[in-house]
Amino acid sequence: MLMIQRRAGQRIVLSGGVEILVSTVRNGSVRLAIVAPRGVLVLRGEIHDRIAEANASASTWDGANVVPENVSASVIVDENAADKEEKVVT
Repeated sequence: MLMIQRRAGQRIVLSGGVEILVSTVRNGSVRLAIVAPRGVLVLRGEIHDRIAEANASASTWDGANVVPENVSASVIVDENAADKEEKVVT
């Protein structure tokens, strides 16, 4: 793991056209702006972990749970979520 210290307004550039800008640092919280090509998926860590767990459990057949053939995703969207940008839940 590479640890990099940045201040507000400074950026980190990754291969593949991904750029991370430290937008603000306030009250122990960091706001990041991420620029990435359209084909690059950008997820918060906890959302990535939920999807990975859901996919792992969906791929394990225990004889009791059968996934219908027409199901294309292993996450459920909560339409009543307060923050519309953070609607994906398992």
